[in-house]
Amino acid sequence: PGVAPMPPPPRPIDARGGETRDDDAAAAPSTSAAASDPAAAPPPSSTSPLRTSPLSATNVPTVLSKLRKWGDYASFGEPALPSKFIPMKTPLSPTLLREDTFENVLLLPNFLAEQRESRGRDVGLVIDLSNHDCLYGDGIPEGLERVHVRNVAKSVPDIACTSEVIAVASEFWSRRPNAFVAIHCAYGFNRTGFVLCCYLIEACGLSADDALASFAAARPPGVKHDRFKVALRRRYPTPGCAPVPRDDAGEDDGGDGDADRDGGDDGEVGKKKKKKKK
Repeated sequence: PGVAPMPPPPRPIDARGGETRDDDAAAAPSTSAAASDPAAAPPPSSTSPLRTSPLSATNVPTVLSKLRKWGDYASFGEPALPSKFIPMKTPLSPTLLREDTFENVLLLPNFLAEQRESRGRDVGLVIDLSNHDCLYGDGIPEGLERVHVRNVAKSVPDIACTSEVIAVASEFWSRRPNAFVAIHCAYGFNRTGFVLCCYLIEACGLSADDALASFAAARPPGVKHDRFKVALRRRYPTPGCAPVPRDDAGEDDGGDGDADRDGGDDGEVGKKKKKKKK
């Protein structure tokens, strides 16, 4: 299906729910109360430096060129027990969907309302693992916290990334222990599953296999790439252990890394190429 004209890229949202300033804004004198009164400033958040770039015809997240595929996937899963993480695919702005109909549409305001009204869950933080600009910036309600920790599709998230997510989630739950955290990449399986499993191992004491099983139960069929599973087991050889540094960058499942560089997540391109070679 065709893709609607891209709106101006939304400004990234930091962990406290406000806009992340660009370099020029950061250099400008601040007139906010936080700037004049250091005590009024919120504690620093654990967010990655956001390497934003304007979206253009040559820089469009792959998920937007595969909207039918995005719409085929279930929008979100259940909490990955024993945590309060809810895995999901990336929400989209209604302006990106045009008049096409999809089986599973995920709009952030609708997701938050359903979680709250139908399931009794207060989602207070969204962690974005995608490697492109936010695609739902016009749907982030006031008071919702959002952290963007960029990860390239089909690449195993490194220890710095997973440690950052664990730190952000742990700090959030220290303030709001009963709230839930939604976490997503493009489609919500590989990067999302890997990072969530790292939390289940480090913070909850699970083994790698038990963490993978918990995620698969929460968002079937679970982590799809076998190499992500192998990397997880290598990084965490015993239940609840600290991550063991490994070089996962060289691992490749044969997929076309360029095809889904910005948004792909499930490795279908690689699988099709393998079948053609048989």
